Amino acid sequence: SRGGFECKDVTLSINCPAENYDIVLANGFLHHLSDIEVIGLCNAAKDFMKSNGRFVSLDGCWVPRQSFLCRKLLGMDRGKFVRTPEQYVALANQVFPNVKSFIYERLLKIPYNHIVMECSL
Repeated sequence: SRGGFECKDVTLSINCPAENYDIVLANGFLHHLSDIEVIGLCNAAKDFMKSNGRFVSLDGCWVPRQSFLCRKLLGMDRGKFVRTPEQYVALANQVFPNVKSFIYERLLKIPYNHIVMECSL
């Protein structure tokens, strides 16, 4: 009764009420999308969000001095668009004026680097 969950294919036309959501999540998703698709998703998220809403994403990322095992695991990911933190932020900044990013090294029990972005208007 306090909220709803929508699961949609972003490659299809999404029919959701505009400006209806407090938060739009993309977990482990952006690294599967081309730059153009990421910008399209960000634009759709912006349209769905309330004026004080947020778009939050979590993805693996390339960082300097990354361990060999981490680089190997990221390289084996099915996502063909793993990016550096700067690349993710630059894409989000094309749609959102406010982008905060956080890098995490130990979210999993294996060596892996993640970026979390919190984007707002």
